[in-house]
Order: sequence, then structure tokens, then C-alpha cells
Amino acid sequence: MGDQVFPPIKFSYDNLTSPIARKCFLYCSIFPENCTISVDELIDLWIGEGLLDGTSPREQGEFIISTLKLSCLLEADESMEFVWIHDMIRDMALWLARDKEKNKNKVLVARSGRLTDQEFNKWIDSSWVSLWGCSDREIIHYPPTCPNLSTLLIRDTLLNAFPASFFEFMTGLTALDLSGNQGLVELPPEIGRLRILQYLNLSLTSITTLPTGLSNLRNLRCLLLNYTMHLKEIPPKEVMSCLSLLQVYSKMNGVMEYFDEVKVSVDDELAFLEVLEGFSYMNKICITIFCHPSVEKIFSSYTKQACIRKLKLIDCTGLTSLCAIHALPNLGKLEIFRCCSLEEIRLSGWFKFHNLRQVHVGVCPLLRNLNYLAYARNVEILTVLDCQSMKQVISEEIEWDEVFPKLKTLSLTCLPSLRTICRLRKCFSSPIEIEVSRCPRLRKLPFDDENVSFLKKIRGEVEWWAALDWYSYSVKEACSFKFKPTSAPSGKAKEMTASTSKKKTAKASKS
Repeated sequence: MGDQVFPPIKFSYDNLTSPIARKCFLYCSIFPENCTISVDELIDLWIGEGLLDGTSPREQGEFIISTLKLSCLLEADESMEFVWIHDMIRDMALWLARDKEKNKNKVLVARSGRLTDQEFNKWIDSSWVSLWGCSDREIIHYPPTCPNLSTLLIRDTLLNAFPASFFEFMTGLTALDLSGNQGLVELPPEIGRLRILQYLNLSLTSITTLPTGLSNLRNLRCLLLNYTMHLKEIPPKEVMSCLSLLQVYSKMNGVMEYFDEVKVSVDDELAFLEVLEGFSYMNKICITIFCHPSVEKIFSSYTKQACIRKLKLIDCTGLTSLCAIHALPNLGKLEIFRCCSLEEIRLSGWFKFHNLRQVHVGVCPLLRNLNYLAYARNVEILTVLDCQSMKQVISEEIEWDEVFPKLKTLSLTCLPSLRTICRLRKCFSSPIEIEVSRCPRLRKLPFDDENVSFLKKIRGEVEWWAALDWYSYSVKEACSFKFKPTSAPSGKAKEMTASTSKKKTAKASKS
């Protein structure tokens, strides 16, 4: 393989002019075969490993991914949010990585059971170790001694605990990814001794408290705590203030995690945001907000407005109007859930959200419309659920003559007052899929002879479809070919509906 197969493929690698791009490509070999890699996650890893330099590491990472795709070393999906590496190219990357690292082993055990003693002993000489999808709860049965280990990924396994003193002899560890181990409830206390650790990912685990000694990890650049539904506490100000080199912080919560009122201290949340504002190296913040004053602080921040990449608002009691005073230029995903006092969302100028791609709004009974989305010209996914007062998604009050130019997916669920999606002539100018469920008053779709060709598929109840009014008979015929009957919501709407139903059931049982 090394003499005949890899050299022709290596031509693309040799033509990468940037040494950083070469290192980033070799790093991709740590992912197992047939693995789809989140671009966002990959850049976080590169930042955590210190592979990216300069003042804008995230933009640098995006450029390197584009370069690797143009060189045919990475492949990407249509959304450009995920990439993968061909098996043969991955084998070449492993071959090159071993050569570059003076033949140090790179152990990758993908989707398998318990490690054999032979595989486990390879840790001693390894600099990268990656275990994915192992089905044995005791895949790790004694603490290894790994003086050369710098990167350890143990993901999506049934692991529920580590042996005592597991990390004691991993003093060179710079990246630790334990995401997806949903049975893992606590970490060994010696985590706090990994003083050169730069990347820590505990997303989708069942930890209930932050690791002991987190404040000792003063070289930490990335801290990821997404969907840790049992971790209710906000990282204390005293702990976070010690992590002055932090560049990436992400703590997103799922809408199904909170069925009762969330008890988050306003003072604690504001103090936490104050600490985030003090991080001079921060370039990415993904965060869930629960308190009304914190929302105002997020949207009025001068120093961190460019860092907000994902924002979720849950149960912000007292929030009646969401006004974007300053730009959030890099906001890519916005979710608003159970903000029962919210009546309007106001902003001026589409440039304020020009990177916004996904919007999910649910259980906001007083919200009348989503006119602000007319200014977010690049939105691709829109989900609206259980907004009882909403009569129009976009009303006639806006200044633009065209809305949703790039929308690809629209889901409307349980909107009893909804009468129209949009009355403007120019609505939808790219291929789109639509799902409608329990919107009995919605009688007309925004399609005419000019834009009906953009409809790829539409799903809804048969009774609702039969009662629709049409722009013309030809439009009705064209849409009928794309119609698929359904009786239940799907995707994001299904998740949010389940959350709403469970909350109502819980309240009923209390009463």
C-alpha cells in the first residue's frame, strides 16, 4: 500500500502549501471509518489541540476545510455542515501520521466490544487514542501508563465509570473527549491534575456536577457541556475566572430536559455572563439562557456579540419584547422555547443576522408573528410550534418585497390561529420542503405560477389539504404531485411537542 497505492493519492496532500492545513488533515484520521464529522466540532478540536494560530482561528479553520475539500481530501454534504474522509484517504493519513510522528502508534477501535490486552497495551506508545461505539461497559479495566498520550477520544460507548487513578499517568494529555457516554455520571478527581489539558468535551454525558479541580485547568481552550441534562448548575464565577485562555464555551440544553419551571438564579446567570465577557480570547459561545435580564445583557453586549454562535432562550419569564440592540453577526442558530410572555421580536436591518441559518420557536402563546425573519435572509430551517396567537408568520408590515429566499425546510405545528404564511408576492425562491400539522385555519399557501416549481415536498393532514384555496388550478395540480399525507409531526416539532405534552401532564398530576 505504501509503495504503490498511497503515493498517487498523496499528490493532493503534497500540494497543500500550508503546514497547518497538512497537520489538520492528518488529525482527521483520528475519526473512524465511515464517520460523518461535524465541521463545527472538528474546528473546536483543532482549536483545542492548538493547531490553529492567528487572531481568527475559527475563520482559519473554515478556510482550511474549504481547502481540503477543494483538494479532494475531504468530502462534504449539501449543507456544508458535515464532512467525511474516504476510507482509502484515511488509511493514507494514518500512514503519513505514523511517519510524521516517528512511527508512534495511532490506535483506533471503532464500534467494537471490550479491548483486548494487546490493543490496550498499545496505549503505552500512542500519542492518539480513539475509541468509538464500544458496546462493553468495561472497555477500560485498569489505568494505563501513557507518557506520550496527547489526545484521548472515548465516545458513544456504554462506559459508566473509570478505574481509580485512571488519568494519573497521562500528564501529557491535551485533548479529552468523553462525549456521548450517556451512562457516565462522574469523573475521577485526578482530572484536575491534567494541567496542560486544552480541550474537554463532556457533552451528552450524565454528569451531575462539574469535574473536581476544573479551576486547575488553566490552559483549557475549549469546554463543551452540551445536553448534559443532569448538570443543572451554572459553572461558578470563581471557577470560570481561572480559565482565562478559554476560546470556546458551549452549554446547550435540549427542550425536553426541563418539564417544570427552571430554577436558575438571575444573579448567578448574570455573573456567569460577566465572566464570559472578560475572556479576551473567546471566539465561540453557544449558550442557553433562562432569565429575562440575561437576555437583555446578551443582546446589548459590545464585547461578545460576535462570539455568540448558538442561542437558546427557555422559560424567560417576563420577557415581552426581544429587541436586538446590537448585531449578533455570527449567530447561526436561534431557539426560543416556552417564553410565555413574549409578544414580539424586533430588529432593524437584515445585516444583524446575516449568518442565521436555523430558527426554532415553540410554546410562545402571545407571539403574533416572526416578521424579524424577513431581515434574516439566509435562514434555511424554520420550525414553529404551539404559538396560539400567531395569525401570520410574516405580515404585510415589513419593508422587503421578498422573504425566505434560501429557506429549505418549514415546519408549522399546532398553530390554531394561523391564516397565512406570507401574503407577499415573492416568497420562497429556492427548493423547499414544508410540513403542516394542526393548523386548521391555514387555507392558502404562498405559491403562484412563478414560484410553485420550488416546492419539493409538502406534508399535512388529508382533511386540511382538501380544504385549501388555490391561486390557480395549475398551481393546485403542481402542488398535488408533491403532497404526502401525514398525521403526526416529525423532527424538531416532534421533540418540542413531546416536551410540551409531558410538561402539561406533570402539571395536571400536581393539581
